[in-house]
Amino acid sequence: MVGVTLAGRYKVLARLARGGMASVYLAQHQLIGRRAAIKVLRRELCDDPVQRDRFVREARAVNRIDHENIVQIVDYGEADDGRVFLVMEYLPGESLHHRIGRGVLPPVRALDISAQIAAGLARAHQMGVIHRDLKPDNILLLPPTEPGGRDRVKILDFGIAKLLDQPALTASDKIFGTPGYIAPEYASGAPIDARADLYSLGVVLYEMVTGRLPFEAEYPADLLLKHMLDPPIPPRSVRPELPQPVEDLILRLLVKNADQRYRDAFHLIEEIERVRQSLGGPSPEITAVRVAISQSSEPIAPVEPTSATGLVPPTPEHGKSVLGARSWSRYIDALRGAFTERFRAAIPEPMVQRLSVMEARVTAMRERLEHIEQCKRELLSLEARGRDFRRTMGRAIDTLSRDKSSKERERDQIARDREQISRNRQALVDRVEAGESALVGEADALLWRLAACDELLRDAVMQVEDIEFQSREIEAQLDRLNEGLEQEQDALLAAMQAALAEVGGDDAALRAHVQALQVSA
Repeated sequence: MVGVTLAGRYKVLARLARGGMASVYLAQHQLIGRRAAIKVLRRELCDDPVQRDRFVREARAVNRIDHENIVQIVDYGEADDGRVFLVMEYLPGESLHHRIGRGVLPPVRALDISAQIAAGLARAHQMGVIHRDLKPDNILLLPPTEPGGRDRVKILDFGIAKLLDQPALTASDKIFGTPGYIAPEYASGAPIDARADLYSLGVVLYEMVTGRLPFEAEYPADLLLKHMLDPPIPPRSVRPELPQPVEDLILRLLVKNADQRYRDAFHLIEEIERVRQSLGGPSPEITAVRVAISQSSEPIAPVEPTSATGLVPPTPEHGKSVLGARSWSRYIDALRGAFTERFRAAIPEPMVQRLSVMEARVTAMRERLEHIEQCKRELLSLEARGRDFRRTMGRAIDTLSRDKSSKERERDQIARDREQISRNRQALVDRVEAGESALVGEADALLWRLAACDELLRDAVMQVEDIEFQSREIEAQLDRLNEGLEQEQDALLAAMQAALAEVGGDDAALRAHVQALQVSA
């Protein structure tokens, strides 16, 4: 793939990694000059429509999410040979897998990383996306923005993500996760929800602080059974110096029953913050990752015509396919100077006319290149506005989701209180019916308390439903925005490619004129 240009604009520069389903390459956008990471599905898998759809689903899944802890997918398409590809932001860093391979992480650092992973999952889950394959290989650690700063975390590879609002790709819900990190309900083939990702995060946190997995087995099937049936090895039995609150956090994430884990990622973030405070560290902060868009200007190639019979245009530099208008203008001036010196008098009229035609062609080229630059500026502005809108809306979704998580906990607590009051009242009623008439007043008082609980419960349910409605409205706005942005971006890219093709025609015509002038000379 190295040297290939995908979709007419992404030139592949080098291969970065290769996995079971796809290879990842470093590429450069030929129209904008920005580097990107491109994941290309293996050729033999492209003939399988299920694999192709699952691969493209990653782009659609992450396209709904714009979060500082999730890698951005900016484009996707199909190569000329039929292979599908995803275009991601290029972020040089180290996988968490490699970092764990160098030794266990201090608990505070492991909690910081887990909090950022949970923040990314919280947004994904709110947008209806379950990762289903969370593991250290899919966690990227970026260098801190300042010396001694905290890790910056990115979640990668939503390739087998499950969208809650879309049908399954296969008739049976097959297991596609990694056995060492898979949730028990997923391993057993039962329906899963966002709490399956929290289980996987618990395994990742376990591995960060102990250097090993909570279950080990020789064969994948045995490992799946251990996740389903066996209790995990307590982390403090592996590392006795590990603080007890960290072990408690991990073991709650690793319980078999999803109902006994944290309700959602927002609830988990709150617990991580509480544990951090118990260790004497500051409250965890989710570091925003800002990716600068680099812009490259057109190089001006030197023009050094040697003789009247050796006037060869300069070669484009830095991978450009054509020269720029300025380079051609300089070259034409050099031609005039060379011809004037050669003929020692007036340049023959046919040559003058040809040079004038070349100048007109350069003028047209300059206008087309200016149009390309204008489209480029509009495209970058469009991307920036889209990112700002998505991040603003994303923060609103996060706020609503935290409120929803809190209200759901209140609602469930009220429901538990009501159930207890109901049991107590029934016990009193049974005793009254057995002849203890003095307890009638207490039974009636509990009836009033039940009525009050019912009122509180109705209010809590309505508040949760109201938050859900607001979140759906924001998500609908995001979907409309993404659809509109894609259409505008496609139009701008098409205009840029058309203009670039015309510039290529100008360049070819100018070279033909140079050949004719050499013959005339």
